[in-house]
Amino acid sequence: MKTLKVAIAGLGTVGSGVVNLLQSQGDFLQTRTRTKFEIVAVSARDISKPRMFSLPNAVWCDDPLDLVETDADVIVELIGGAGGVAYDLMEKTLVHKKTLVTANKSMLAMHGGKISQLSVHHNTPVYCEASVAGGLPVIKLLREGLSANKIVSVRGILNGTCNYILTLMHQQKREFLDVLQEAQEKGFAEADPSLDVDGGDAGHKLAILSAFAFHTLPNFDEKNISGIRAITLKDIDQALQKNGSLKLIGHAFCDQDNNIQQSVRVEFIDRADPFYNVNDVFNAVEIHASHAGKIFLQGKGAGSEITASAVVADLIDIAMGRYFPLFGEV
Repeated sequence: MKTLKVAIAGLGTVGSGVVNLLQSQGDFLQTRTRTKFEIVAVSARDISKPRMFSLPNAVWCDDPLDLVETDADVIVELIGGAGGVAYDLMEKTLVHKKTLVTANKSMLAMHGGKISQLSVHHNTPVYCEASVAGGLPVIKLLREGLSANKIVSVRGILNGTCNYILTLMHQQKREFLDVLQEAQEKGFAEADPSLDVDGGDAGHKLAILSAFAFHTLPNFDEKNISGIRAITLKDIDQALQKNGSLKLIGHAFCDQDNNIQQSVRVEFIDRADPFYNVNDVFNAVEIHASHAGKIFLQGKGAGSEITASAVVADLIDIAMGRYFPLFGEV
């Protein structure tokens, strides 16, 4: 029986979910992988914050960068943000030849080329299933299940906050600002919702999906992005009169000149489209593959258990010795 030693940076919603999953499912995971998953070190902003778990044998690091100095085999980065300490931790992890697992969509979208270069140069893998669409195994599908196919296009509802707001605007005939306030009160939207409602979050996720779909590096800058802030009840009514709905859709495809086209924008969706019935905080992704045809995935895109399951799926891949280049050739 081998042991995989894990260090976790960030004990918020996702980080706590990872700890809880590894502890509650430890015996099952050990039987399935013949590996014991041991949390040997953690780091978070506040050591005194009450938590629903205990880690008496784990080293506490005030500085997340110190996690790399422990005997951990894998560093799980759940801090978030495109730069700052999250980026520094990623860089130090790879330079020290420790495996990196991350859910950080903004860092991958903005610095995917650099991360991929470091991964190749130091021959150290990076796993990121949790960075897009929570529990939907869309990266695994693109990278493994559809590896014999040329991807024609990827479409998706990639932001649960926007989908929740648009759903309530349709169902309850309410204006954007009214529904946004409710979403904030329920915790579905941040105090500053700009990254969600202006399309940036969906753009980050689309950049990552495009990289896996078309075997390239993420290119967040080369896309057209608009959000839902300007959508009015009049727009909603017009969609309803046409027997359809409005959804924020990320869409990537390779054009006739072999250029990758990417956009995030509100689209009219008629009832025949599978995205029509994707409501509330749910995400969905449709992949059009050359031989497998169209494949549709739907599920919750965020949350403690959902995202944690994707992080732990990456840890299982590591335990089983499944290695994949991050974005292919650099």
